[in-house]
Amino acid sequence: MLSFRLSTWRDRSGRMQGRAMLPLWAVVLVLVATTAPRPVAGSEPAQMGSPLRVTGASVPEKGTPLALDTDAYARLLPHRTLRLTEFALSAEKDVVLELEQFEAITGATRIVAGTPAGDVPLPHPDIVLFRGHVAGAEDSQAILGLSPRGLHGIIWLDGQGYVVAPAQRASGIGGGAAHLLQELSQVGG
Repeated sequence: MLSFRLSTWRDRSGRMQGRAMLPLWAVVLVLVATTAPRPVAGSEPAQMGSPLRVTGASVPEKGTPLALDTDAYARLLPHRTLRLTEFALSAEKDVVLELEQFEAITGATRIVAGTPAGDVPLPHPDIVLFRGHVAGAEDSQAILGLSPRGLHGIIWLDGQGYVVAPAQRASGIGGGAAHLLQELSQVGG
């Protein structure tokens, strides 16, 4: 059985703190996406427009502000294979993503929070995961994680990585953009 443990503790002011798990999830998801087979030929994917739309001009060294459709999670969840059209890589460039849904955890996976009183079971996250590639670019890769709270993803195309994340977690952005798309070279800079 696979288990994930989230360590928590209280800081000097008594507030609960926890170890950030996103980088670990990102590594796991990239490994799963890069070692997985391509979608089965002959299966008809659902075709729909991207759940993200550009809301402003691309800002050098900051990225492109995006808004996520409020119904994106409910709309994409039921589909095993997808063809997302008009997926923005910048304010000026979009691509078509061919994706398949996959699972990184199973019903047997146990997720717990480590507390001074012992491990406390946590519910499985409400996340739908997709992997695939940019249409017409077989050497490309794409992985998206979508929940009711937002979308995280990475796309590799022509040797360049593109990252999309909620704006409050993306680096160097101000204002009210719900999500931000950045070239990987801009992340953390």
